[in-house]
Amino acid sequence: MNARAASSLFALGLATLSSSALAFPGLDIGVGVAGLAGVSIIDQPSGNDAASKAYPGFAGTRTGIGGVLEARFLGFVGVEAGYFVSTDKGEGDVSLLGKSISASLGQTATHIPVMAKLVAPIPIFSPFIGLGVDFVKPGSCESSLKLEGVTVPTTCYNDSYSMWTGALGAEISLPFLDMIRFPVSLRGSAHRDFGDSLSDRGTITVNSTTGIPESAKLRSEWRYDVYGTVGASIFF
Repeated sequence: MNARAASSLFALGLATLSSSALAFPGLDIGVGVAGLAGVSIIDQPSGNDAASKAYPGFAGTRTGIGGVLEARFLGFVGVEAGYFVSTDKGEGDVSLLGKSISASLGQTATHIPVMAKLVAPIPIFSPFIGLGVDFVKPGSCESSLKLEGVTVPTTCYNDSYSMWTGALGAEISLPFLDMIRFPVSLRGSAHRDFGDSLSDRGTITVNSTTGIPESAKLRSEWRYDVYGTVGASIFF
């Protein structure tokens, strides 16, 4: 699903749900904006060969902003869809044969998380949990790999992927204006197609004699995301 199609579906969903909210008692529609910040992680591979040992793993910042659309049934069962644009980047270091390797990896991406939610309909402070799938369309990526400060030829690549995602949070509302709410949450996501071997992370070509990296091609899709969100929504 590309970004243009996703945004069109998001707008169509908003119009459809808005009409439905007027037609079906017990159905509320929420529309809002949210920001996110956290970390993105790719762990080290499991292999013991020189190429696997040369892969440092990555951890770094994830930031983004977007919109959220939710259908809430009977005040406590919800279906939430979001549209976020994020920047995810990280760095890693490892020692190989007494030499230091440092690397960086990053990408931009469009995220479309869709999840089912259970909300405790408590006034002012309403806890919720959610579970679903985050559909990710990566944009441009960038990477680097250095051996003892000397640049090793490095490229990166990515493709569309999806992540299991879950949320634990709460909605804070005003006592005199319940239709305006401020959701905050802690969320975690895990790539649905990401194994433990180096082949899931890319390729590193090492010299057959010295075992030192000569070139690298790194996959910029992140294995784990852990982040918080803060937003504002209006329900009608």
